[in-house]
Amino acid sequence: MTTGLLGSQDLAANTDTTICTLPAGSQSFTVNVCNRNSTNVLIRIAPMCTTSASPTNTEFFVYDANLQANGVMQLSGLTSGSAKFVVVRSDTANVSVNVYGV
Repeated sequence: MTTGLLGSQDLAANTDTTICTLPAGSQSFTVNVCNRNSTNVLIRIAPMCTTSASPTNTEFFVYDANLQANGVMQLSGLTSGSAKFVVVRSDTANVSVNVYGV
């Protein structure tokens, strides 16, 4: 199991972005999303994708959730049983994402 920072990205608008590839084997992890804008943004999170491209509809845990201006969203207690991709999207730039192994 890998601990610490697994990946981080500054999101571009309307782009599925792979934050990291989770290590093979059982991995517990947390996804933190920080909206650095003075306006609300819409967030999508697919924390266990089978490909690093666009997630399928069944892979989303969060879909177009409203993240308040200068707000934070966290998904914690996630566990992946095999190597997967963490993919996040925002409708606006200036959104930071960090994934931590725990």
